Amino acid sequence: MKSNVIIIGGGQSGLMTAVSLRQNKFKGSILLISSENYLPYQRPPLSKEFISDNLKEKQLYFKSAEYFQKNDIKILLNTSVIEINKKQNQIILNSGEEYSYEKLVIATGSKVNKLNLSCDNNNIHYLRDLSDSLEIKNTLNKHNKIAIVGAGYIGLEIAAAAIKKNLQVKIIEM
Repeated sequence: MKSNVIIIGGGQSGLMTAVSLRQNKFKGSILLISSENYLPYQRPPLSKEFISDNLKEKQLYFKSAEYFQKNDIKILLNTSVIEINKKQNQIILNSGEEYSYEKLVIATGSKVNKLNLSCDNNNIHYLRDLSDSLEIKNTLNKHNKIAIVGAGYIGLEIAAAAIKKNLQVKIIEM
C-alpha cells in the first residue's frame, strides 16, 4: 500500500503533524500509526487530573474518530513499525503489511526509565501512557498506602492525587 505521508507516533506531535497538513490544504494521503490502542490524547493530565477523577477518559482525546474520517486521515491503532527501509521509502508493520511513502515523519516520543529490579511485581507501575494511568488509577482505588520512587513533577502529581484519595504516601528520591 502507498501513502503520501506516513506519521509514526500517535501522540500530540504526530497528531498535530497530520492536522497541520490538512489545515494547510495538503491533499495527499496521510497515514498515522500508533502503537497504542487509543486515539491521540493529552498526556499531561494523566498524572493528576485523570487519576484524581477530575477528567473522564473521553475528555483526554484531542480529536474524535469522526474527525479522522472526515479529514481523510487513516489511523492505525495498536500497530508498530518493525522496519524502515529508507532506500525504498517503505515501512513494514508488525502485521507484516508493507507501506511505501513519499515523506516519513517519526514522532515516537520517549520511553519511560524503568528500575533495574530482579523481581516481576504487578504492584510496580510506571506512567507513560493512558494504559499506565488506568492501571495506577485502579491500584490507588484498591490500596491505602503507596510508595512513589521519584520526586519529579509526575511523581509529585501522582502523590497529590493519591493524597486526595486519602492514601498514605511515601516518596523516595534516588
